[in-house]
Formats: sequence, C-alpha cells, structure tokens
Amino acid sequence: MGIIPKRHRKWFLKALDFQVSTKFWVVVILLQHVYHAAIILENFTRCAIAAGKMFFQLK
Repeated sequence: MGIIPKRHRKWFLKALDFQVSTKFWVVVILLQHVYHAAIILENFTRCAIAAGKMFFQLK
C-alpha cells in the first residue's frame, strides 16, 4: 500500500470495496438464477417422466 498516497488511499479502498461487493452480488444473483433454473428443470423433468409413463401405459 506504500505506493498510493495517503489522500488517495481512502478512495482506493472505497473503490476496491465497491468492486468486491458488486462482484459478490453478481455471484449471488447468478446463483439464484441457477437455483431457479434447476428447480424449473427438475419440475419439467418430473412432468416429462410422468407424461412418458402415461404415454407408454396408453400404448
């Protein structure tokens, strides 16, 4: 940290903190999307399996 002058250090830390927090939130949002997609996919798979079973029973 010796390279950055004292008066700039505060702003540098703020910018760094902001970057870290935005990256954190981006990761959180992406994880939420992945989670929702997994739930939808699971429901879709269950429906497809149920429909497949019914289809084969009708044959």
